[in-house]
Amino acid sequence: MKHAQTFQPTVVVQVHGSCDASFLRSKILGGDPVKGGAPSSGSGSRHYRGDQSGDLSGAGAVTTSGGIDPYAIAVEWPDRWSTYLRAAFRTPRDVARAFDISERTAGVWWDGLTGCKAQHLVVALKRDPERAADMLLD
Repeated sequence: MKHAQTFQPTVVVQVHGSCDASFLRSKILGGDPVKGGAPSSGSGSRHYRGDQSGDLSGAGAVTTSGGIDPYAIAVEWPDRWSTYLRAAFRTPRDVARAFDISERTAGVWWDGLTGCKAQHLVVALKRDPERAADMLLD
């Protein structure tokens, strides 16, 4: 299926304070975040609209004020997740057991066809905090 040239992604970002990798790492591993500080008390939604060029490459795509490109993260996530799984587990069967998922889902992750949902990321960060944080959040 070919994408239309007028594709305009909309990204909704829930703002609950700092959410960069060092802040998440500090929450998981303990200690003070290197940057980002404590979460702010404010919350709300910010809506960002992509540029009008229809470019789906991620270059010049939507970024938040911290220079984060959500589209680029989404595109690279399955490969990043697969790389982590291959480093942390011997087989897709081991992945299925560790995350309480089907072997089929484990195989899809293993092959880098899709990434995980948030709850599986949290499991990885709790099971293997140092390696998971280094490989998945940087």
